[in-house]
Amino acid sequence: MKILVLKAILKERGITNKMAAALLGVSVITFKRRLKDGGFRAREIALLSRALGLSDSEVCDIFFDTKVAQKKQ
Repeated sequence: MKILVLKAILKERGITNKMAAALLGVSVITFKRRLKDGGFRAREIALLSRALGLSDSEVCDIFFDTKVAQKKQ
């Protein structure tokens, strides 16, 4: 997970940790822990991506390892 990229996008869009935590329905402490360890759940990734207006490729780039995100041919 590209934590620094996600943090930059949040900051750029004026979304605080408190606001993001409320959006996800978790505490600020839990949100900060997920930022630190990259342990976001699928539902949380979907909510964040919609709130931030991320494209599918941006979501894959930020939240998933390239090997996992690539489609098998």
